[in-house]
Amino acid sequence: MRFFGWYIGEWSECSTTCGASYRERTVKCTRNDVTENDLYHYNEEDLIQLDNGNVTWYVLITRDDFCGRDKPIDKDRCDVPLCTPEWVPQEWTQVGADDRCGT
Repeated sequence: MRFFGWYIGEWSECSTTCGASYRERTVKCTRNDVTENDLYHYNEEDLIQLDNGNVTWYVLITRDDFCGRDKPIDKDRCDVPLCTPEWVPQEWTQVGADDRCGT
């Protein structure tokens, strides 16, 4: 029996450790009726290999509208702290005769 459903991958690490940060995951509409004989008819990038530790099987990536419900989010903001400003010391430079402090 043909079944369509969302394949939802694991969240990535947050893009930064502070400030504006996000994480991503793979979300694809898939079809579950792929047989071993079908594997030769599809490109490798059209299939997702799944494994539960005992059995390995494949699902076929298909159009999102076949899944018939709202697509789960594939990008989300991370809850990370604001970045703390840092002083970065630079080399001293020569002050010219026209440079005046306080005027």
